[in-house]
Amino acid sequence: MLSPLLRSSSAELAIALLGITCVGARPAYDVAQRFALPNGVVVVLESDATAELAVVMLGVRAGVLDEPEGRNGLAHLSEHLFLHGGTESAPAGEAFAKLVEGGVSGQPFADVNAETLPELTYFYALRRPNDVSLPLRLFAEKLGGVGFDAELLEVERAKALGEIEGVERMLEG
Repeated sequence: MLSPLLRSSSAELAIALLGITCVGARPAYDVAQRFALPNGVVVVLESDATAELAVVMLGVRAGVLDEPEGRNGLAHLSEHLFLHGGTESAPAGEAFAKLVEGGVSGQPFADVNAETLPELTYFYALRRPNDVSLPLRLFAEKLGGVGFDAELLEVERAKALGEIEGVERMLEG
């Protein structure tokens, strides 16, 4: 059962316990605001009344440099499992599909994607400005726990390894 906090549609409440950075478009004010909640969560809210798109972005301050010795690729695999894993309201694969369906173009990896950097992993969902509640809710649920089985683990492991190998080949060239 999700706590009432995670069921809230308010950006501030949805991220209050999650240790993330969130960017949401078109709040009730016209200037960018950046503030920290008592638990250290940094919230950035920015509005552009002319924007046709909004982005809900979660940033977790963990990345490749946080991997234990000999566990190369673990951060990237975690990114894949977070993005494709299940939540209380959406089984594995469904949350990602819901985000894609509600996205601006309906295209996976254009409307919804993630990236693992040296010290940060981020996830984003592009939406219409009046349609950010689903990504806020699903990202909050995922941060409360992600479900996956051995089959999804192997599928995402293969994808993550393929992406890492592709980058390594590109860097060698």
